[in-house]
Amino acid sequence: MSEFEFECEIDLTEWEAITQKVLPFCADDERFGSGSLVLRSSDSTRTWWSTDGRVVARLEVGSAERDFLWTVSPRLLAAWPLAAGGTGSAKICVTDRESSNLISIRGAGGSFTLPWRELRYPGLATLVEEYDQVEGATAVVEAEGFYYFAKLIKTAPGGPFLDEDRTIPPCRLSVGDGSITAEVDWEELGANCHSLNAETTGESTVYCSPVWLYSVIEALEPGEVTVLLPFESSDGVERPIRLQQGALTVYLHAAGFEIPLEHWQVNTVEPVLAECFGSDVLVVDESGDYELSEYGAPVYARVLQGDPTRLCIFATVVEGIEQTPELLAEINDLNKGYGFVKLLWQDGEVLVAGDLVAETIDVAEVQALYERVRFVASEISPTIAAVHGGVAAEPIEVARWDAYTRTAVFAEVTQGLFLDLSGPDAVEEWPFVGPVHALTAWNPFGRRQGEMLNQLKTSHLASRLLFAGGSVVRSDGRSFEGDYREDGLVVWGLETEAVRRIASEFRQEAVFRIDADNLEVHAVFNDFVSLRPRLEHRRALEELTQELTEELGEDFTDPEPEF
Repeated sequence: MSEFEFECEIDLTEWEAITQKVLPFCADDERFGSGSLVLRSSDSTRTWWSTDGRVVARLEVGSAERDFLWTVSPRLLAAWPLAAGGTGSAKICVTDRESSNLISIRGAGGSFTLPWRELRYPGLATLVEEYDQVEGATAVVEAEGFYYFAKLIKTAPGGPFLDEDRTIPPCRLSVGDGSITAEVDWEELGANCHSLNAETTGESTVYCSPVWLYSVIEALEPGEVTVLLPFESSDGVERPIRLQQGALTVYLHAAGFEIPLEHWQVNTVEPVLAECFGSDVLVVDESGDYELSEYGAPVYARVLQGDPTRLCIFATVVEGIEQTPELLAEINDLNKGYGFVKLLWQDGEVLVAGDLVAETIDVAEVQALYERVRFVASEISPTIAAVHGGVAAEPIEVARWDAYTRTAVFAEVTQGLFLDLSGPDAVEEWPFVGPVHALTAWNPFGRRQGEMLNQLKTSHLASRLLFAGGSVVRSDGRSFEGDYREDGLVVWGLETEAVRRIASEFRQEAVFRIDADNLEVHAVFNDFVSLRPRLEHRRALEELTQELTEELGEDFTDPEPEF
Protein backbone atom coordinates (compact mmCIF):
# COMPACT_ATOMS: atom_id res chain seq x y z
CA MET A 1 0.00 0.00 0.00
CA SER A 2 1.34 3.44 -0.92
CA GLU A 3 2.49 5.76 1.85
CA PHE A 4 0.92 8.64 -0.07
CA GLU A 5 -2.69 9.80 -0.06
CA PHE A 6 -2.29 11.11 -3.60
CA GLU A 7 0.14 10.44 -6.47
CA CYS A 8 0.19 11.89 -9.98
CA GLU A 9 2.86 11.21 -12.59
CA ILE A 10 4.04 14.20 -14.65
CA ASP A 11 6.00 13.41 -17.82
CA LEU A 12 8.20 15.79 -19.80
CA THR A 13 5.47 16.76 -22.28
CA GLU A 14 3.05 17.69 -19.51
CA TRP A 15 5.69 19.58 -17.52
CA GLU A 16 6.69 21.64 -20.57
CA ALA A 17 3.03 22.41 -21.32
CA ILE A 18 2.37 23.51 -17.72
CA THR A 19 5.51 25.65 -17.65
CA GLN A 20 4.68 27.40 -20.94
CA LYS A 21 0.90 27.67 -20.76
CA VAL A 22 -0.24 27.76 -17.12
CA LEU A 23 2.64 28.78 -14.86
CA PRO A 24 3.02 32.29 -16.40
CA PHE A 25 -0.41 33.27 -15.07
CA CYS A 26 0.16 32.50 -11.38
CA ALA A 27 0.01 35.50 -9.07
CA ASP A 28 3.36 36.65 -7.68
CA ASP A 29 2.68 36.12 -3.97
CA GLU A 30 2.72 32.49 -2.86
CA ARG A 31 1.26 33.38 0.52
CA PHE A 32 -2.06 33.64 -1.33
CA GLY A 33 -3.92 30.75 -2.92
CA SER A 34 -3.61 32.39 -6.33
CA GLY A 35 0.19 32.18 -5.99
CA SER A 36 -0.15 28.43 -6.59
CA LEU A 37 -1.40 26.36 -9.48
CA VAL A 38 -4.37 24.04 -9.09
CA LEU A 39 -4.24 20.40 -10.15
CA ARG A 40 -7.83 19.24 -10.43
CA SER A 41 -9.81 16.29 -11.66
CA SER A 42 -13.54 16.38 -12.36
CA ASP A 43 -15.67 14.15 -14.59
CA SER A 44 -12.58 11.96 -15.19
CA THR A 45 -10.64 14.86 -16.77
CA ARG A 46 -7.38 16.09 -15.21
CA THR A 47 -6.67 19.81 -15.59
CA TRP A 48 -4.20 22.47 -14.45
CA TRP A 49 -5.40 25.96 -13.56
CA SER A 50 -3.88 29.33 -12.68
CA THR A 51 -4.83 32.98 -12.39
CA ASP A 52 -3.14 36.27 -11.62
CA GLY A 53 -6.47 38.07 -11.43
CA ARG A 54 -6.25 39.35 -15.00
CA VAL A 55 -5.93 36.03 -16.84
CA VAL A 56 -7.41 32.61 -16.08
CA ALA A 57 -5.72 29.61 -17.75
CA ARG A 58 -7.04 26.06 -17.97
CA LEU A 59 -5.08 23.16 -19.51
CA GLU A 60 -6.50 19.66 -19.97
CA VAL A 61 -3.74 17.08 -19.64
CA GLY A 62 -5.38 13.67 -19.40
CA SER A 63 -7.78 11.45 -17.53
CA ALA A 64 -8.12 10.54 -13.86
CA GLU A 65 -9.95 7.79 -12.01
CA ARG A 66 -11.23 9.95 -9.15
CA ASP A 67 -12.01 13.57 -8.38
CA PHE A 68 -9.43 15.67 -6.52
CA LEU A 69 -8.18 19.22 -6.09
CA TRP A 70 -4.68 20.19 -4.88
CA THR A 71 -2.88 23.52 -4.83
CA VAL A 72 0.67 23.12 -6.17
CA SER A 73 3.52 25.56 -5.50
CA PRO A 74 5.40 26.86 -8.58
CA ARG A 75 8.57 25.90 -6.68
CA LEU A 76 7.49 22.28 -6.83
CA LEU A 77 7.24 22.42 -10.62
CA ALA A 78 10.57 24.25 -10.84
CA ALA A 79 12.11 21.19 -9.12
CA TRP A 80 10.74 18.76 -11.73
CA PRO A 81 14.04 18.49 -13.71
CA LEU A 82 15.92 17.70 -10.49
CA ALA A 83 13.41 15.05 -9.47
CA ALA A 84 13.14 13.49 -12.95
CA GLY A 85 16.92 13.09 -13.16
CA GLY A 86 16.91 12.74 -16.94
CA THR A 87 14.24 10.01 -17.00
CA GLY A 88 11.49 12.29 -18.35
CA SER A 89 9.08 11.63 -15.50
CA ALA A 90 8.46 12.58 -11.85
CA LYS A 91 5.54 12.20 -9.46
CA ILE A 92 3.66 14.75 -7.37
CA CYS A 93 2.89 13.08 -4.04
CA VAL A 94 0.84 14.19 -1.03
CA THR A 95 1.49 12.64 2.38
CA ASP A 96 -1.49 12.73 4.75
CA ARG A 97 -0.42 12.75 8.39
CA GLU A 98 -2.10 13.81 11.61
CA SER A 99 0.62 16.34 12.40
CA SER A 100 1.09 17.79 8.92
CA ASN A 101 0.47 17.32 5.23
CA LEU A 102 3.46 17.32 2.89
CA ILE A 103 3.46 17.72 -0.88
CA SER A 104 6.51 16.68 -2.87
CA ILE A 105 7.82 15.94 -6.33
CA ARG A 106 9.79 12.69 -6.53
CA GLY A 107 11.67 10.76 -9.16
CA ALA A 108 14.86 8.93 -10.07
CA GLY A 109 16.92 12.07 -9.56
CA GLY A 110 15.70 13.00 -6.08
CA SER A 111 12.83 14.83 -4.39
CA PHE A 112 11.68 18.28 -3.28
CA THR A 113 9.17 18.58 -0.41
CA LEU A 114 7.05 21.43 0.93
CA PRO A 115 4.32 21.73 3.57
CA TRP A 116 0.90 21.58 1.92
CA ARG A 117 -1.10 24.50 3.27
CA GLU A 118 -4.87 24.92 3.66
CA LEU A 119 -5.41 27.80 1.22
CA ARG A 120 -8.48 29.43 -0.21
CA TYR A 121 -8.33 29.53 -3.98
CA PRO A 122 -10.53 31.44 -6.44
CA GLY A 123 -13.43 29.27 -7.60
CA LEU A 124 -12.08 29.09 -11.13
CA ALA A 125 -14.20 26.14 -12.26
CA THR A 126 -17.38 28.04 -11.30
CA LEU A 127 -16.14 31.21 -12.99
CA VAL A 128 -15.18 29.34 -16.16
CA GLU A 129 -18.55 27.59 -16.27
CA GLU A 130 -20.12 31.06 -16.36
CA TYR A 131 -17.58 32.36 -18.88
CA ASP A 132 -18.21 29.44 -21.25
CA GLN A 133 -21.90 30.37 -21.48
CA VAL A 134 -21.00 33.78 -22.91
CA GLU A 135 -21.76 34.30 -26.59
CA GLY A 136 -19.70 36.49 -28.87
CA ALA A 137 -18.01 37.05 -32.23
CA THR A 138 -15.21 34.64 -33.14
CA ALA A 139 -12.05 34.86 -35.21
CA VAL A 140 -9.85 31.91 -36.21
CA VAL A 141 -6.25 32.99 -36.81
CA GLU A 142 -2.77 31.50 -37.00
CA ALA A 143 -0.99 31.82 -33.64
CA GLU A 144 2.28 33.01 -35.23
CA GLY A 145 0.60 35.89 -37.05
CA PHE A 146 -1.43 36.70 -33.93
CA TYR A 147 1.82 36.83 -31.92
CA TYR A 148 3.36 39.50 -34.16
CA PHE A 149 0.02 41.31 -34.25
CA ALA A 150 -0.04 41.48 -30.43
CA LYS A 151 3.63 42.49 -30.28
CA LEU A 152 2.96 45.46 -32.57
CA ILE A 153 0.00 46.53 -30.45
CA LYS A 154 1.98 46.62 -27.20
CA THR A 155 5.14 48.23 -28.59
CA ALA A 156 5.28 51.87 -27.55
CA PRO A 157 6.59 54.52 -29.97
CA GLY A 158 9.92 56.18 -29.14
CA GLY A 159 9.88 59.21 -26.91
CA PRO A 160 8.13 59.81 -23.61
CA PHE A 161 5.84 56.83 -24.24
CA LEU A 162 8.68 54.62 -22.98
CA ASP A 163 8.87 56.36 -19.61
CA GLU A 164 8.12 54.07 -16.68
CA ASP A 165 5.38 56.33 -15.35
CA ARG A 166 3.43 56.25 -18.62
CA THR A 167 1.11 53.29 -19.02
CA ILE A 168 0.32 51.72 -22.36
CA PRO A 169 -3.20 52.81 -23.36
CA PRO A 170 -5.94 50.16 -23.69
CA CYS A 171 -6.49 48.46 -27.01
CA ARG A 172 -9.81 48.57 -28.86
CA LEU A 173 -10.10 45.00 -30.18
CA SER A 174 -12.72 44.20 -32.83
CA VAL A 175 -13.85 41.14 -34.79
CA GLY A 176 -15.86 41.37 -37.98
CA ASP A 177 -15.82 41.31 -41.77
CA GLY A 178 -13.03 38.77 -42.17
CA SER A 179 -10.48 40.29 -39.80
CA ILE A 180 -9.52 40.96 -36.21
CA THR A 181 -8.55 44.60 -35.68
CA ALA A 182 -6.76 46.43 -32.88
CA GLU A 183 -6.62 50.19 -32.35
CA VAL A 184 -4.34 51.90 -29.81
CA ASP A 185 -4.42 55.68 -29.27
CA TRP A 186 -0.94 57.04 -28.49
CA GLU A 187 -2.23 60.52 -27.66
CA GLU A 188 0.11 62.99 -29.43
CA LEU A 189 0.78 60.54 -32.27
CA GLY A 190 -2.82 59.51 -32.79
CA ALA A 191 -4.29 56.03 -33.18
CA ASN A 192 -2.43 53.04 -34.58
CA CYS A 193 -4.70 50.52 -36.28
CA HIS A 194 -3.59 46.94 -36.95
CA SER A 195 -5.62 44.34 -38.83
CA LEU A 196 -5.11 40.58 -39.20
CA ASN A 197 -7.08 38.50 -41.70
CA ALA A 198 -9.18 35.82 -40.05
CA GLU A 199 -12.16 33.51 -40.46
CA THR A 200 -14.84 35.37 -38.51
CA THR A 201 -18.42 34.98 -37.33
CA GLY A 202 -20.40 37.89 -35.92
CA GLU A 203 -19.17 41.31 -34.87
CA SER A 204 -18.03 42.58 -31.48
CA THR A 205 -15.69 45.11 -29.88
CA VAL A 206 -13.99 45.02 -26.47
CA TYR A 207 -11.22 46.90 -24.69
CA CYS A 208 -8.24 45.02 -23.27
CA SER A 209 -4.68 45.57 -22.14
CA PRO A 210 -2.15 45.13 -24.98
CA VAL A 211 0.39 43.84 -22.46
CA TRP A 212 -1.97 41.21 -21.05
CA LEU A 213 -3.02 40.16 -24.57
CA TYR A 214 0.62 39.70 -25.58
CA SER A 215 1.38 37.63 -22.46
CA VAL A 216 -1.51 35.30 -23.30
CA ILE A 217 -0.47 34.83 -26.93
CA GLU A 218 3.09 34.04 -25.85
CA ALA A 219 1.69 30.87 -24.25
CA LEU A 220 0.31 29.56 -27.56
CA GLU A 221 1.88 27.02 -29.88
CA PRO A 222 2.05 27.30 -33.70
CA GLY A 223 -1.28 26.51 -35.29
CA GLU A 224 -4.82 27.84 -35.30
CA VAL A 225 -6.34 29.61 -32.32
CA THR A 226 -9.98 30.63 -31.89
CA VAL A 227 -10.58 34.03 -30.32
CA LEU A 228 -14.03 34.92 -28.93
CA LEU A 229 -14.91 38.54 -28.17
CA PRO A 230 -18.04 38.65 -25.98
CA PHE A 231 -21.09 40.55 -27.11
CA GLU A 232 -22.03 43.59 -25.03
CA SER A 233 -24.00 42.48 -21.98
CA SER A 234 -27.27 44.01 -20.80
CA ASP A 235 -26.00 44.31 -17.21
CA GLY A 236 -22.94 46.32 -18.20
CA VAL A 237 -20.51 43.73 -16.79
CA GLU A 238 -17.51 43.12 -19.02
CA ARG A 239 -17.06 39.42 -19.84
CA PRO A 240 -13.58 38.07 -20.66
CA ILE A 241 -12.06 37.39 -24.06
CA ARG A 242 -11.69 33.64 -24.61
CA LEU A 243 -8.78 32.07 -26.52
CA GLN A 244 -8.98 28.36 -27.35
CA GLN A 245 -6.18 26.24 -28.77
CA GLY A 246 -6.46 22.50 -28.37
CA ALA A 247 -6.35 21.55 -24.69
CA LEU A 248 -5.60 25.13 -23.59
CA THR A 249 -8.29 27.71 -22.84
CA VAL A 250 -7.32 31.19 -21.63
CA TYR A 251 -9.72 33.88 -20.41
CA LEU A 252 -8.46 37.47 -20.61
CA HIS A 253 -10.37 40.05 -18.61
CA ALA A 254 -11.27 43.43 -20.01
CA ALA A 255 -9.04 46.43 -19.33
CA GLY A 256 -9.52 47.71 -15.81
CA PHE A 257 -11.04 44.49 -14.43
CA GLU A 258 -9.32 41.95 -12.17
CA ILE A 259 -10.44 39.13 -9.88
CA PRO A 260 -9.91 40.46 -6.30
CA LEU A 261 -7.21 38.04 -5.17
CA GLU A 262 -6.67 39.61 -1.75
CA HIS A 263 -9.57 37.53 -0.40
CA TRP A 264 -7.64 34.28 -0.87
CA GLN A 265 -5.17 34.38 2.01
CA VAL A 266 -3.84 31.70 4.31
CA ASN A 267 -6.93 30.51 6.15
CA THR A 268 -6.59 30.22 9.92
CA VAL A 269 -10.32 29.74 10.59
CA GLU A 270 -11.42 26.90 8.35
CA PRO A 271 -9.04 24.18 9.60
CA VAL A 272 -10.33 24.76 13.15
CA LEU A 273 -13.99 24.78 12.04
CA ALA A 274 -13.41 21.57 10.08
CA GLU A 275 -11.89 19.87 13.12
CA CYS A 276 -14.83 20.97 15.32
CA PHE A 277 -17.74 20.36 12.95
CA GLY A 278 -16.43 18.36 9.97
CA SER A 279 -15.35 19.47 6.51
CA ASP A 280 -18.97 19.86 5.31
CA VAL A 281 -19.24 23.05 7.37
CA LEU A 282 -16.73 24.89 5.15
CA VAL A 283 -19.20 25.72 2.37
CA VAL A 284 -20.68 29.12 3.21
CA ASP A 285 -24.29 30.16 2.62
CA GLU A 286 -25.56 33.11 0.57
CA SER A 287 -24.62 35.54 3.35
CA GLY A 288 -21.06 34.22 3.57
CA ASP A 289 -21.72 32.48 6.89
CA TYR A 290 -20.70 28.99 8.01
CA GLU A 291 -23.68 26.90 9.16
CA LEU A 292 -22.49 25.12 12.32
CA SER A 293 -25.63 23.39 13.69
CA GLU A 294 -27.14 20.12 12.59
CA TYR A 295 -29.72 20.11 15.41
CA GLY A 296 -31.14 22.61 17.89
CA ALA A 297 -30.77 26.36 17.64
CA PRO A 298 -29.34 27.43 14.25
CA VAL A 299 -25.82 28.69 15.01
CA TYR A 300 -23.58 30.38 12.43
CA ALA A 301 -20.01 31.65 12.20
CA ARG A 302 -18.84 34.68 10.24
CA VAL A 303 -15.33 36.07 9.66
CA LEU A 304 -15.18 39.78 10.46
CA GLN A 305 -12.29 41.40 8.59
CA GLY A 306 -10.34 43.99 10.53
CA ASP A 307 -7.28 44.49 12.68
CA PRO A 308 -7.39 41.95 14.14
CA THR A 309 -9.70 39.72 12.04
CA ARG A 310 -12.26 38.03 14.32
CA LEU A 311 -14.49 34.97 14.13
CA CYS A 312 -18.03 35.75 15.27
CA ILE A 313 -20.31 32.87 16.33
CA PHE A 314 -23.96 33.84 16.60
CA ALA A 315 -27.58 32.68 16.58
CA THR A 316 -30.96 34.32 16.09
CA VAL A 317 -33.02 34.15 19.27
CA VAL A 318 -36.26 35.84 18.12
CA GLU A 319 -37.30 37.16 14.71
CA GLY A 320 -39.77 39.93 13.84
CA ILE A 321 -39.53 41.67 17.19
CA GLU A 322 -39.89 45.41 17.76
CA GLN A 323 -37.33 47.40 19.69
CA THR A 324 -38.94 48.67 22.91
CA PRO A 325 -37.51 50.13 26.14
CA GLU A 326 -38.75 47.05 28.00
CA LEU A 327 -36.99 44.70 25.56
CA LEU A 328 -33.69 46.61 25.74
CA ALA A 329 -33.90 46.66 29.55
CA GLU A 330 -34.33 42.88 29.65
CA ILE A 331 -31.45 42.39 27.19
CA ASN A 332 -29.21 44.51 29.44
CA ASP A 333 -30.23 42.50 32.50
CA LEU A 334 -29.59 39.19 30.72
CA ASN A 335 -26.16 40.37 29.56
CA LYS A 336 -25.12 40.89 33.19
CA GLY A 337 -25.62 37.19 33.83
CA TYR A 338 -24.23 35.68 30.63
CA GLY A 339 -20.48 35.62 30.31
CA PHE A 340 -18.60 35.00 27.06
CA VAL A 341 -21.57 36.07 24.87
CA LYS A 342 -23.80 39.13 24.45
CA LEU A 343 -27.45 39.62 23.46
CA LEU A 344 -28.38 42.47 21.14
CA TRP A 345 -31.30 43.74 19.07
CA GLN A 346 -30.58 44.35 15.38
CA ASP A 347 -32.90 44.86 12.39
CA GLY A 348 -35.95 43.29 14.01
CA GLU A 349 -34.08 40.36 15.55
CA VAL A 350 -32.64 39.52 18.93
CA LEU A 351 -29.26 37.85 18.47
CA VAL A 352 -26.77 36.18 20.78
CA ALA A 353 -23.14 36.40 19.71
CA GLY A 354 -19.54 36.07 20.81
CA ASP A 355 -16.27 36.51 18.95
CA LEU A 356 -12.66 35.30 18.99
CA VAL A 357 -9.43 36.59 17.45
CA ALA A 358 -9.17 34.57 14.21
CA GLU A 359 -5.40 34.20 14.10
CA THR A 360 -5.17 32.54 17.53
CA ILE A 361 -8.33 30.40 17.73
CA ASP A 362 -8.16 26.77 18.75
CA VAL A 363 -10.64 23.91 18.80
CA ALA A 364 -11.44 24.11 22.50
CA GLU A 365 -12.43 27.79 22.55
CA VAL A 366 -14.45 27.55 19.30
CA GLN A 367 -16.35 24.54 20.68
CA ALA A 368 -16.95 26.31 23.99
CA LEU A 369 -18.27 29.47 22.33
CA TYR A 370 -20.51 27.45 19.99
CA GLU A 371 -22.04 25.52 22.90
CA ARG A 372 -22.58 28.72 24.87
CA VAL A 373 -24.33 30.49 21.98
CA ARG A 374 -26.54 27.47 21.31
CA PHE A 375 -27.46 27.07 24.98
CA VAL A 376 -28.38 30.74 25.47
CA ALA A 377 -30.42 30.87 22.24
CA SER A 378 -32.38 27.74 23.16
CA GLU A 379 -32.93 28.76 26.79
CA ILE A 380 -34.31 32.28 26.36
CA SER A 381 -35.92 32.19 22.91
CA PRO A 382 -39.44 31.07 24.01
CA THR A 383 -39.55 33.46 26.98
CA ILE A 384 -38.53 36.58 25.05
CA ALA A 385 -41.02 35.80 22.27
CA ALA A 386 -43.82 35.22 24.80
CA VAL A 387 -43.15 38.46 26.71
CA HIS A 388 -42.07 40.86 23.97
CA GLY A 389 -43.57 39.40 20.79
CA GLY A 390 -41.90 38.13 17.68
CA VAL A 391 -41.30 34.57 16.59
CA ALA A 392 -38.97 32.30 18.52
CA ALA A 393 -36.30 30.79 16.29
CA GLU A 394 -37.26 27.16 15.69
CA PRO A 395 -34.75 24.31 15.90
CA ILE A 396 -32.92 23.84 12.64
CA GLU A 397 -34.19 20.29 12.17
CA VAL A 398 -37.79 21.57 12.34
CA ALA A 399 -37.06 24.13 9.62
CA ARG A 400 -35.52 21.40 7.46
CA TRP A 401 -38.55 19.13 7.96
CA ASP A 402 -40.87 21.98 6.96
CA ALA A 403 -38.81 22.38 3.80
CA TYR A 404 -39.27 18.68 3.01
CA THR A 405 -43.05 18.95 3.33
CA ARG A 406 -43.05 21.98 1.00
CA THR A 407 -41.01 20.35 -1.75
CA ALA A 408 -42.20 19.74 -5.30
CA VAL A 409 -40.59 16.54 -6.59
CA PHE A 410 -39.78 16.50 -10.32
CA ALA A 411 -38.80 13.36 -12.24
CA GLU A 412 -37.13 12.97 -15.65
CA VAL A 413 -39.71 10.74 -17.32
CA THR A 414 -37.99 10.98 -20.72
CA GLN A 415 -34.59 12.41 -21.53
CA GLY A 416 -34.59 16.11 -20.70
CA LEU A 417 -38.30 16.20 -19.74
CA PHE A 418 -38.96 16.70 -16.01
CA LEU A 419 -42.53 16.40 -14.72
CA ASP A 420 -43.83 17.77 -11.40
CA LEU A 421 -45.07 14.83 -9.36
CA SER A 422 -46.24 16.55 -6.18
CA GLY A 423 -46.18 20.37 -6.38
CA PRO A 424 -48.54 23.07 -7.64
CA ASP A 425 -48.00 21.91 -11.24
CA ALA A 426 -48.23 18.17 -10.51
CA VAL A 427 -49.35 16.01 -13.43
CA GLU A 428 -52.83 14.56 -13.14
CA GLU A 429 -51.96 11.21 -14.71
CA TRP A 430 -49.43 9.24 -12.68
CA PRO A 431 -46.49 8.52 -15.02
CA PHE A 432 -45.15 5.41 -13.23
CA VAL A 433 -46.43 1.90 -12.67
CA GLY A 434 -46.85 1.75 -8.91
CA PRO A 435 -45.16 3.82 -6.19
CA VAL A 436 -41.73 5.42 -6.37
CA HIS A 437 -39.32 6.92 -3.85
CA ALA A 438 -37.41 10.17 -4.21
CA LEU A 439 -34.21 11.04 -2.36
CA THR A 440 -31.03 13.07 -2.69
CA ALA A 441 -27.40 12.98 -1.59
CA TRP A 442 -27.10 16.77 -1.45
CA ASN A 443 -26.18 18.77 1.64
CA PRO A 444 -26.38 16.16 4.46
CA PHE A 445 -28.25 17.55 7.49
CA GLY A 446 -28.55 20.84 5.61
CA ARG A 447 -24.78 21.35 5.42
CA ARG A 448 -23.92 22.92 2.08
CA GLN A 449 -21.17 21.01 0.28
CA GLY A 450 -20.69 22.73 -3.07
CA GLU A 451 -22.13 21.54 -6.36
CA MET A 452 -19.17 19.41 -7.45
CA LEU A 453 -19.20 17.29 -4.27
CA ASN A 454 -23.01 17.12 -4.31
CA GLN A 455 -22.99 15.81 -7.89
CA LEU A 456 -20.29 13.28 -7.05
CA LYS A 457 -22.31 11.96 -4.10
CA THR A 458 -25.43 11.78 -6.30
CA SER A 459 -23.50 9.49 -8.66
CA HIS A 460 -22.52 7.30 -5.72
CA LEU A 461 -26.16 7.24 -4.57
CA ALA A 462 -27.32 6.11 -8.02
CA SER A 463 -24.78 3.26 -7.95
CA ARG A 464 -25.92 2.25 -4.48
CA LEU A 465 -29.60 2.16 -5.48
CA LEU A 466 -28.89 0.17 -8.64
CA PHE A 467 -26.74 -2.30 -6.68
CA ALA A 468 -29.65 -2.80 -4.26
CA GLY A 469 -31.89 -3.77 -7.19
CA GLY A 470 -33.70 -0.52 -7.90
CA SER A 471 -34.30 1.34 -11.15
CA VAL A 472 -33.58 5.07 -11.18
CA VAL A 473 -34.16 8.26 -13.13
CA ARG A 474 -32.92 11.75 -12.39
CA SER A 475 -35.07 14.09 -10.33
CA ASP A 476 -34.89 17.34 -8.48
CA GLY A 477 -36.68 18.78 -5.48
CA ARG A 478 -37.78 22.41 -5.65
CA SER A 479 -39.31 24.75 -3.14
CA PHE A 480 -42.78 25.97 -4.09
CA GLU A 481 -41.40 29.51 -4.29
CA GLY A 482 -38.77 28.37 -6.79
CA ASP A 483 -35.87 29.83 -4.83
CA TYR A 484 -34.19 26.53 -3.97
CA ARG A 485 -33.59 23.19 -5.64
CA GLU A 486 -31.54 20.04 -5.11
CA ASP A 487 -30.74 17.32 -7.64
CA GLY A 488 -31.74 13.81 -6.68
CA LEU A 489 -33.06 10.50 -7.92
CA VAL A 490 -36.43 8.75 -8.26
CA VAL A 491 -36.19 5.01 -7.64
CA TRP A 492 -38.66 2.16 -7.91
CA GLY A 493 -38.40 -1.56 -7.22
CA LEU A 494 -37.26 -1.08 -3.59
CA GLU A 495 -39.20 -1.12 -0.32
CA THR A 496 -39.36 2.04 1.81
CA GLU A 497 -37.17 0.55 4.55
CA ALA A 498 -34.44 -0.28 2.04
CA VAL A 499 -34.53 3.25 0.65
CA ARG A 500 -34.38 4.72 4.17
CA ARG A 501 -31.32 2.59 5.00
CA ILE A 502 -29.53 3.79 1.89
CA ALA A 503 -30.51 7.41 2.62
CA SER A 504 -29.01 7.05 6.11
CA GLU A 505 -25.68 6.05 4.54
CA PHE A 506 -25.68 9.46 2.84
CA ARG A 507 -26.75 11.25 6.06
CA GLN A 508 -30.12 12.31 4.64
CA GLU A 509 -32.96 13.05 7.05
CA ALA A 510 -35.96 12.11 4.92
CA VAL A 511 -37.13 10.32 1.77
CA PHE A 512 -40.33 10.69 -0.25
CA ARG A 513 -42.72 7.86 -1.13
CA ILE A 514 -45.10 8.91 -3.90
CA ASP A 515 -47.87 7.07 -5.67
CA ALA A 516 -50.82 8.13 -7.80
CA ASP A 517 -52.79 9.32 -4.77
CA ASN A 518 -50.46 10.35 -1.93
CA LEU A 519 -47.10 11.83 -1.04
CA GLU A 520 -45.46 10.59 2.15
CA VAL A 521 -42.35 12.12 3.75
CA HIS A 522 -40.55 9.44 5.82
CA ALA A 523 -37.98 10.47 8.41
CA VAL A 524 -34.81 8.41 8.12
CA PHE A 525 -33.60 8.42 11.74
CA ASN A 526 -36.99 8.07 13.47
CA ASP A 527 -40.45 6.73 12.59
CA PHE A 528 -42.16 10.04 11.85
CA VAL A 529 -44.21 10.17 8.62
CA SER A 530 -46.02 13.12 7.07
CA LEU A 531 -48.78 12.34 4.54
CA ARG A 532 -50.82 14.49 2.17
CA PRO A 533 -52.72 13.95 -1.10
CA ARG A 534 -50.32 14.10 -4.04
CA LEU A 535 -52.42 16.68 -5.90
CA GLU A 536 -53.28 18.77 -2.82
CA HIS A 537 -51.31 21.82 -3.90
CA ARG A 538 -52.44 21.56 -7.51
CA ARG A 539 -56.06 21.56 -6.32
CA ALA A 540 -55.39 24.58 -4.07
CA LEU A 541 -53.91 26.45 -7.03
CA GLU A 542 -56.86 25.55 -9.23
CA GLU A 543 -59.32 26.78 -6.59
CA LEU A 544 -57.44 30.03 -6.17
CA THR A 545 -57.25 30.50 -9.94
CA GLN A 546 -61.01 29.91 -10.25
CA GLU A 547 -61.79 32.42 -7.49
CA LEU A 548 -59.62 35.11 -9.06
CA THR A 549 -61.02 34.41 -12.52
CA GLU A 550 -64.56 34.90 -11.23
CA GLU A 551 -63.50 38.06 -9.39
CA LEU A 552 -61.35 39.65 -12.09
CA GLY A 553 -62.83 38.21 -15.25
CA GLU A 554 -60.88 39.02 -18.41
CA ASP A 555 -58.46 41.18 -16.42
CA PHE A 556 -57.20 38.14 -14.53
CA THR A 557 -53.50 37.46 -14.67
CA ASP A 558 -51.79 34.42 -13.19
CA PRO A 559 -50.77 35.32 -9.62
CA GLU A 560 -47.97 33.96 -7.48
CA PRO A 561 -49.99 31.87 -5.00
CA GLU A 562 -48.98 31.32 -1.40
CA PHE A 563 -49.41 27.93 0.12
